[in-house]
Amino acid sequence: MAESADSDYHRRLDRSPEKEEFTRLPVPDKQLISQLRSATEHIRVKLDNLRDENEDIERDATREAALRKALEERMDQLVDMYGDPAVTQELRDRLPRAKKDDPVMSWKKQMNEMSEQDDLHPEPHRNSSGEKDFSRKSHSPPISGYNPHGGYTHYPQQSAISGHYPNFPPSGYYPPPPPLYPMATPPVVYMVSQPPPSTAVSGAHTPAPGAPSMDHAPSTSQTNQPTTESESDNRREAAPLPKKDACVQREQNRQIALLLAELDAARDLNKKLQQHLVSTQQELESLKISQKTREAAIEVDSTRKASALVEEIYKAQKQREEAIMCRLKLANEERDEAVLKLRNLEIGKNQDDTDGPVNGSGLNMKDLLAKLGSLDSSAPVNEHGGQLIDAINNRKQHHGQMVTEEMKVILEERDNAVAKCNKLEADVISLTRQLRGRTPDKQQQTALQENISNIDSEKVIKSSRRLRFGGVCARSRRRTSRDRTIDQ
Repeated sequence: MAESADSDYHRRLDRSPEKEEFTRLPVPDKQLISQLRSATEHIRVKLDNLRDENEDIERDATREAALRKALEERMDQLVDMYGDPAVTQELRDRLPRAKKDDPVMSWKKQMNEMSEQDDLHPEPHRNSSGEKDFSRKSHSPPISGYNPHGGYTHYPQQSAISGHYPNFPPSGYYPPPPPLYPMATPPVVYMVSQPPPSTAVSGAHTPAPGAPSMDHAPSTSQTNQPTTESESDNRREAAPLPKKDACVQREQNRQIALLLAELDAARDLNKKLQQHLVSTQQELESLKISQKTREAAIEVDSTRKASALVEEIYKAQKQREEAIMCRLKLANEERDEAVLKLRNLEIGKNQDDTDGPVNGSGLNMKDLLAKLGSLDSSAPVNEHGGQLIDAINNRKQHHGQMVTEEMKVILEERDNAVAKCNKLEADVISLTRQLRGRTPDKQQQTALQENISNIDSEKVIKSSRRLRFGGVCARSRRRTSRDRTIDQ
């Protein structure tokens, strides 16, 4: 836990460890350490920003994938709507089918009814005439409803049919159901007048070998006898379809027409939806392209503005550097002139002091030293020695006054340099605030701030070093001149 806490801890830049080793390090090493700390802090901030950007990108990608999946599902529903079981069930419920019953079940029901009718009304004697048999069969309703073979219902004919009936079809033949008509046109009732060509036989039909003979088949005498008008009328009345079958057929035609109309409407709606889908996809593509172009234009504009701002900053920085260099040159020249004047004044004063009389005795330092060397008694030695000591004390006081004056000048120069440094720092802060308001990119802003702060700090350090070096040189020169005068 302690190691993790130490790894997560970051020391502030304005703090420094209170250790003897760090305090003993030179100034450049301390600056390097502070720069290293600032660089690590900048890298940490940059990594946090990159992590946040990556999370935003992943969130946008997941949102886009969900939207794309929803659009694909919606497109599948619009393109293939009949693949959905709910749609098929809804269409099945909406169909106006008669009594909502199954055609297969209705066909089975009709077959059962026919079998019940046959049981209730048994067939007549086999030796009866074929005319009665045909009338019974013609009055029985045909099978309606579900027909797997289309509109024509095939009924098997009896194998043992002999003879030819000119006015009515043979026994076992039923007319085909009427074709499908539109709802406006009623079905036409067909009258059986002649047998179909497939069943008409030119001569006497011989039964197949092994086939049973039919008792109700008409004889040759009956076929040769002409039919009466009443019999032909009865056959014509037996030929039309029943009313129940016509109603069922009409209902089926109506249902088929409705189904076809709904199918056409669904097909048109599907086409419209496909066209709308294509148009929306094209609009989405155009919007994406326009958004990309807009983003590219914004990036180009931002980069252009940033480059123009950087150029302006560089120009202002160069102008400022030139102005600072001019000021430094003028200050150095003024300082050199002042130093030369002070040196000349000091040299003149020293010469005056060394050459002038000491304490009103009319003797110089050289004369006093020569007399001290030539004297033999103690009284004049003490007298001239006291004068020499007084002269040395006066010169020390004079040197102390000069040193205080020089210190005042140096302190004034230092205060001026500190004021200039504060002014430069205020300018740097104002420039950084302006850059924060103008530059869109944080990385460029931090880089520019670091460059400006480094340049200003280097300039201030150089100017302070120059001022200190000039003051130290002046002090050393003054001290050497004083030492020389004292030695002399």
